[in-house]
Amino acid sequence: MTATDARRPARLRRAARFAVAGFVASLLLATTACAKPAAPVSDDEAVAIATRFLDLFDAGQVEEAHEAFSVELRNTLSVEDLQATHAAYARRAPESTRGEPRVERIGDAAVVEVPVQRGQLVMQASITVGPDRRIEGLFYSLDEGPQAKPAPAADDADAPHADPEAAPDALPDADAGVAA
Repeated sequence: MTATDARRPARLRRAARFAVAGFVASLLLATTACAKPAAPVSDDEAVAIATRFLDLFDAGQVEEAHEAFSVELRNTLSVEDLQATHAAYARRAPESTRGEPRVERIGDAAVVEVPVQRGQLVMQASITVGPDRRIEGLFYSLDEGPQAKPAPAADDADAPHADPEAAPDALPDADAGVAA
């Protein structure tokens, strides 16, 4: 018996292992390719995801809040950008209050709209949650409310003077949310 004959069974075993591994990999690839897409997100799931994001954002846990974003939104809106936005809103008032969330459907995604108030700043948070249960879009818009009324004319001597604390200062990019 030569050395080549002695190695033959090991070669056959190795070849058989590669064949089995290749077959299993092919099955996994075929199964993944034929898998159903994610089911649409339910309204309750979308509200829970949006509420958790807002809770984390309000608490200043921006890195954790950022993890809820889809890959596309993470690439568009950095942690630093989200931190700067949080800091700007937190300077206005440390606490926020929220109204009742409302859900609108767009295909398999859900847009959760939540009224948010920080001090006298009244906003509408729109958070789009995709079928993969990730936040695909985030937009804060200033609501037109009583605080948005124009100040009285300066030449009207009898008019009460506007309180500078009553009207919100313009926040950088407060109306320019990120939509993905």
